[in-house]
Amino acid sequence: MSHGWGGAPDDGWGRPPGVRNGGGPTGLARSGYGSGPISDGSLFGPPPGIAGFSDGGPPGVKPMVSSLSDPGGHSNGFGRAPGIGFHNSGSVRHPDSREREELDEPDRDLGKRVQGQRQLNDAYDEIRVEGDIEQLYTSALTFEDMGLSEDVKKGLYCKMNFERPSAIQAKTIPLICTPPYNSLVAQAQNGCGKTTCFAICILHRIDTSQHKPQAIVVVPTRELAIQNEIVLQRMGEYCKVTTISTSQTDEVHRKAEVIDRHVIVGTHGSLAIWRRRRWLILNFLKVLVLDEADEMLKAGSFADDTYRMIKEVKGVVAKLQILMFSATYPPQIKAFADRLCPGANKVYVPTQELSLDKIKQYRVYCASFQDKIFVLQHLLFPQCEKLGAAIIFVRYRHTARYVHKVLTDDGYKVTAISGEMSFAERDEVIEEFRNGVTTFLIATDVLSRGFDVENVTLVVNFDIPVEKDMTSPSMESYIHRVGRTGRFRRRGAAFNLVALGSEEEHRLDQIARYFERNIPEVPTEEEAFTKVLKEAGLTEG
Repeated sequence: MSHGWGGAPDDGWGRPPGVRNGGGPTGLARSGYGSGPISDGSLFGPPPGIAGFSDGGPPGVKPMVSSLSDPGGHSNGFGRAPGIGFHNSGSVRHPDSREREELDEPDRDLGKRVQGQRQLNDAYDEIRVEGDIEQLYTSALTFEDMGLSEDVKKGLYCKMNFERPSAIQAKTIPLICTPPYNSLVAQAQNGCGKTTCFAICILHRIDTSQHKPQAIVVVPTRELAIQNEIVLQRMGEYCKVTTISTSQTDEVHRKAEVIDRHVIVGTHGSLAIWRRRRWLILNFLKVLVLDEADEMLKAGSFADDTYRMIKEVKGVVAKLQILMFSATYPPQIKAFADRLCPGANKVYVPTQELSLDKIKQYRVYCASFQDKIFVLQHLLFPQCEKLGAAIIFVRYRHTARYVHKVLTDDGYKVTAISGEMSFAERDEVIEEFRNGVTTFLIATDVLSRGFDVENVTLVVNFDIPVEKDMTSPSMESYIHRVGRTGRFRRRGAAFNLVALGSEEEHRLDQIARYFERNIPEVPTEEEAFTKVLKEAGLTEG
C-alpha cells in the first residue's frame, strides 16, 4: 500500500538510503521490528534485512477484489450470495480463494462523528504513564487546570459541549502541552477522547501570526481526514487557526499554490503528491500526529511511508513533536514506535482494561449458520427494537448480502455496508443509520474502526474475527468491533455467535484469555436474553 514517497531526490519525501523499491525498513524482521534505539545516522534508513513491506502486503495475502456477485449463489437484491460457509456439522469450512476475495479490510474511521460531551473517567489507575520523571506532570481534573488559552477552552465548552476531561485527556494533555513538548506514544480504550488530546495540543501550539503549516495529522483514510478536520475546525473556531484536509485535493490542484493553512490533515498518498508539487512546505512544522498509529506503523500497510515522512520532516525541523494515538499497540508495533520516537513519553492501558469493562460480553452457541440467523431474528432483534441501534459484524461480503436479505424480508429496517460499495454509497448508508432511518447495520471489517454513533447499544459478532491467515483470532479487530458500543463509558453489550464444535469456539476462548475476561454463555432462550440484557443495564424491569 505504498504511496510513493520515494523517487528522485526532489520529488517528495524521498527514499532513505538502502531502501529497495517497494521495500520497508530493512532490519525489521517479519516477525517483529527488532529492539533498541536506532542511531541518529540510521533513524529512518532501514536496518538490515526486512521483507514484507511491499505494495501487496504480507507474503501470501492476495489483494482485495470487489465482487458484487457470485455464480451459484442466492439472488437477494444486495448482490448474489454464494454458499454460506458452514458444513452440516456446524463447523466453518476453510475459505477458498473466492471467499478470500470476499473479505474486507477496515475502512478506518468511516463516518466518524464529532464527539459530544464526555464524562470524567474515574478509573485513572487504568492508565500507566512512562517517561522522564521530571516531565511527568500531575493529571488535570478540569480543563481549567491545563493552562490552555481562553479561546481553546471556549471552543471546548461552547462548540464541543465538554465539561471535564476524560482519563486519557487528563493524563496526556498536560504532558504534550507543556514545554519542552516531548513526543508521546499513547494508547487508550475506544471512545475515550483520543482525538481531543492531539487537537488541543495542536491548537495550543499554533502561532496564528505565521501563515505556514505548523501541524500535520496523518491518517489512514479519507473519511478520518474529513472527520478530524471537522473536530479541529469546531474546537478551534475561536482560535483563528486555519485547516485543510487532503479531501480538498481538487481545490488545491486548481489553485496550484503553496498551502498557507496552519493545520493539514491527510493521507500519505495525497500528502506525497502535495509535497512533490512543492505545495507543502515543512520548515515551520511543530507537531506531527499519527492517528490510528498501529495501522500507520504496520508492515505491509503504511509503515514505510511513515518512517520516510518522519525522516524528511526531521531533516528540516530542529524540534519536532510526534504524537501517536491508537487503541491497540501489538508488541512489534510498540517496539517500532519506540525506535521512531526514542525518549517519548508513553501512556498505556493494561491489556485486560482494553476489553471495555462497561460492555457486557457474551457467547451464544449455534449448531449451524441458520441457527445464527434464528438468534438474530427471534432473540436479539426483538430486544434491539426496544434498546436502540445494533451493528452485526460478519467476515465475508457474501454473508453481509445474505443476512441483509433475510432480515429485510422479515420486515426489519436493515442496511449493510462492505468494501465493494463506493464512498458515496457507504456515506449514504452511514447517514441513514446515524439518523435512525435504519436500526440495524450489517458490516464487514470495513467498519470496525472509529465509527461513532451514540445510540449503538449492541454489537453482534456473527463471525469471530480472524487474522489474515484465517486461523488465528484477531485481537485488534475484536476490540475495535466491540468498541463500537459503549462509547464514552456508556453501557453496551456484545454477543458472539459461535458455531458449536468449531474453531470459532477455540478462537473466542483465546480472545477471552488475552483480555483476561470471562465471556459467559447465554442459552438460546428468550428469558435468558432478557435477563442478560437487564444485567447489562440495557433494559428496565
